[in-house]
Amino acid sequence: MSAIVTTLHVIACIFLITVVLLQRGKGAQVGAVFGGGGGATMFGSRGAGNFLTKLTTGAATVFMLTSLSLSYLGILGQDERLFEAGVEQPAVAEESLFEEIGTVPAEAGTAAEEAADDSGAALEAATDEAGALIEEAAAGAGAALDEATTGVEAAADEAAEALGGSEAPSETP
Repeated sequence: MSAIVTTLHVIACIFLITVVLLQRGKGAQVGAVFGGGGGATMFGSRGAGNFLTKLTTGAATVFMLTSLSLSYLGILGQDERLFEAGVEQPAVAEESLFEEIGTVPAEAGTAAEEAADDSGAALEAATDEAGALIEEAAAGAGAALDEATTGVEAAADEAAEALGGSEAPSETP
């Protein structure tokens, strides 16, 4: 099937090139108006334009269809896919690499698990310490706010006494 489509594709390519080269350019029409050899062409001065345009369209369509068919047939013929799920690397190649270096770790898997456990414990300790620091900062901010509120109320009382002797309301809105 692939050989038939490839042959048809090559024929379409050659035919498309030939049809395009047979067509006249846009500038050639001005010379044909003044008797520049337009009557000596195979199809006459204007007769080839429509016919060659249709041939070009047909050849281009066949070319595109055979191109798509060849790419689809090429994909079907492959055993490997670019984005195939579940691709695993062979463990033998990794072991042979360690043997070439001269050091084969006996407990490589356990060392990785221990490192993961240690990093998890360190992360948990850092999270606990950060939480304690945040609680301490919040308590300090609350105490500072209480002091500021008390200071503002005292200043309001003093200002009220200085103005007229009347007491300011003890609660602020």
